[in-house]
Amino acid sequence: MREPFTPEFADTVSQAIRDARSAAFSYPDDGPLSEASVFYREHLAIEAMPEVQREVWSRLSGSALSGAKLALFSLHDHLNALETDVARKPPPIWTPLTIARGVTESVVLGCYLINPAIDLETRIARVAGLLVKEADNAYMADKTLHPSTTSNRQQVIEEMARGGITITGDPRRTRVTIGATSIPADFKVSEEVRRHLAAGAPEPYRLMSGAAHVRPWLLTRTATPTTDGFEGEAATLSAAAFIAMFELEFWVREWTGYFGLDGSGAIAALRAVAHDFGEEVLRHFPLDA
Repeated sequence: MREPFTPEFADTVSQAIRDARSAAFSYPDDGPLSEASVFYREHLAIEAMPEVQREVWSRLSGSALSGAKLALFSLHDHLNALETDVARKPPPIWTPLTIARGVTESVVLGCYLINPAIDLETRIARVAGLLVKEADNAYMADKTLHPSTTSNRQQVIEEMARGGITITGDPRRTRVTIGATSIPADFKVSEEVRRHLAAGAPEPYRLMSGAAHVRPWLLTRTATPTTDGFEGEAATLSAAAFIAMFELEFWVREWTGYFGLDGSGAIAALRAVAHDFGEEVLRHFPLDA
């Protein structure tokens, strides 16, 4: 598949991404909230807390959901861009991998916040850590335009302390502690990505980062040289589409798991799309060719 692709193949990839999104978001989410869901159990636990702690933790729990929804909007935005980019004229070269990284990081953030396998303390610690880091990041961005800007990091730390959450360290090395739970305030995207993609998959995040950061080792290995420059390859488009499908499945599994929804039908439909897309790839580029 290290060869240029036809407009027909580009349209096939674009349609596959569109079908994958439709399949992924076909799960029912308009029924009553399951009392067995992680979200509901955490809500009850927070409601039973003393008033001040309840106030702080309830706000942080809401921030987790708001952050996940923001990540969902970002996911849809990048899927729209990927679907359009693979079939554009002139044909893309490396941009599908760059956009696929946006798909991946959208899912990483959302699932970092709503992972149904973690306990409430870890979730609250994750949100608190991200709020502290966001305060640091906002300060660094604002002072570029307004040198007199002051950081609200300390206000965030004091607010967390009201809820029994301890923030220690400086902006480069910050930890969040709640009882026996202690985690870094920030998280490594590359480590989270390894939870998402299929076991045995070759470091796809490294490929996406190589495209996003214009690394020569990646650029020269994923395009065909021409007299005028470079031409995009089918493998790049296919990789971007499959990454999007893997990430969509992970999103469905985590989101439905957190809210107690039935995502099995959506996952089955998504896997069927991925299977059919694989067959189409082989039709266009037979292994024995």
